[in-house]
Amino acid sequence: MPEAMKSLVLNPQVKIDAFLCPGHVATIIGEEPFINLSKEYNTPLVICGFEANDILASILKLIEMKENSCSTLENFYGRLVKKEGNIEALKMLYEVFEPTESIWRGIGKIDNAGLKLKDKYINFDILTNLNMNIIETKDNKGCSCGEILMGIKEPIQCKLFGSTCTPLNPIGPCMVSEEGACASFYKYR
Repeated sequence: MPEAMKSLVLNPQVKIDAFLCPGHVATIIGEEPFINLSKEYNTPLVICGFEANDILASILKLIEMKENSCSTLENFYGRLVKKEGNIEALKMLYEVFEPTESIWRGIGKIDNAGLKLKDKYINFDILTNLNMNIIETKDNKGCSCGEILMGIKEPIQCKLFGSTCTPLNPIGPCMVSEEGACASFYKYR
């Protein structure tokens, strides 16, 4: 996740003021990767839980940080997220996996934003064992989900939104899930 966030900060089309950091990711990796991102790119970050009060308090804190030109990391999910993360989970994770390039739907390839099995565990790789290939899917060229995910466009600026692309007939990842930007926009417009 920090590598994906970094790619957004470095994209000249994307105007990032601050980040709500995902609590479920931070529960495992801890605060450190987010602290580094905040320091390196002078960006306010708040690690946030998923309840309404978590989100509202985190947004308020980000606004205060921006008003005071403060670019640090605040952990508003301290009941689960520790500075060092989940040490046992991290130990197991990095025993079995190593960072690799990953494709993020709508955004593209991001270095070190995914995980792959280490060579000594390749016997557990189903793709290798069954001699399978993953068929690369292509995003619909009319879908603006990547630009919507990056905040470059609003859902209504996508030419497929609400006509071809609806919650019952989702074209892009932003409409597939109820939490997706387009699905939420469609529901509450």
